[in-house]
Amino acid sequence: MQKQKKQFLILCVVLLVLVLFYVLLQCYQKQQEEKEAGQTKEAEISVFSLSAEEIKKFSYQYEGNELVFEKEKDTWYYAKDHSIAIAQDKVEAMLGNVEQVTAARQITSQDASEYGFDQPLNKISLQTEKETITLTIGMYNEITGQYYLMVSGKDAIYLVDTTLYSAFQLGIEALKETEQEDAG
Repeated sequence: MQKQKKQFLILCVVLLVLVLFYVLLQCYQKQQEEKEAGQTKEAEISVFSLSAEEIKKFSYQYEGNELVFEKEKDTWYYAKDHSIAIAQDKVEAMLGNVEQVTAARQITSQDASEYGFDQPLNKISLQTEKETITLTIGMYNEITGQYYLMVSGKDAIYLVDTTLYSAFQLGIEALKETEQEDAG
């Protein structure tokens, strides 16, 4: 009987040690994940920030044409034809992508043509009352899954995710307000 009690006590101690080890291992893994997430955020480079509210006029390239939009009394219009009803929420969503642009990497290079800036995929111009900022999107890097970006007034080339490029891939038809949006 005494021998069984000792065995039971030893098994309980071993079980307790294993549970304690498991809990400590989970805490350590959680700390490592938080540390890695913090390093990822720190690794992001702030390219620029601009409140969408400040933008009074903007333009971008779509299928070889330049689309220009202007704001009058808090309403966005297609500059060439104010009679076209533009879905305001779509324009605001589009401009939300330029409020805080971050990059994964910054490149200093003398030859921008290496990154597709001699034939850019898109040129986005954002005009405020004080300044005009031009974002030039170069070629797509298939290895990283990112686009090269240049910002007017800066010498650097940035690697940015696909969000900015994708946001400005809407033609005028996609931006028109539909009857469903009118009713909603």
